Amino acid sequence: NANLMQVIGILAAELKMNYIVDPTVKGVVNINTLGDLRQEDLLPLLQAILRANGATAVQSGSFWRILPLKEAPRVPLPLTRDPTGASLPVDDRMVLNVVALGYVTAADMSKILGNYLTEAGHIVAHEQGNILLITDTSRSMKRLMELVNLFDTDTLAQQRIRVFAVQNAQARDLVKALQEIFKAYALSERSTAVRFLPI
Repeated sequence: NANLMQVIGILAAELKMNYIVDPTVKGVVNINTLGDLRQEDLLPLLQAILRANGATAVQSGSFWRILPLKEAPRVPLPLTRDPTGASLPVDDRMVLNVVALGYVTAADMSKILGNYLTEAGHIVAHEQGNILLITDTSRSMKRLMELVNLFDTDTLAQQRIRVFAVQNAQARDLVKALQEIFKAYALSERSTAVRFLPI
């Protein structure tokens, strides 16, 4: 039941952090350790403590701003362009990732990823450029990038046009049936690059 401000002060002193605390950030801390804490464990520990109290720390130049999680997307965040998530830090700091999609539309991908954001996460889809702007914790961002790489695949990248000779039906009737099938997968003419053309 230690006061959150006292714990922030102790950890910030060890980390030699300059910080500013939003007046709405309050809470208590209970930490149980079974061994020594290393220096590299302190920043992830601080982020975990803040997150448990509905807050986060965002670095801004030589200062850290400690503020409520819901306010984090509105402050300047470190900008990354990492479609794999490999270079993201392993702690819970907030990051802004710019993801250019190759095969899935930004609107469709934002619907998929929206279910996996943390309470502080936010997605903006730029449909004209097929780009996502994702704000979330770095740990959550790694999982989101795994999902992006799972869905945004180049399965049909080398097959731009393919002709199928229809043997047992009229091409125009078959096209209508195929369009209905693809609609069942939520792929309309506007949301997919796949088109059917009867000849």
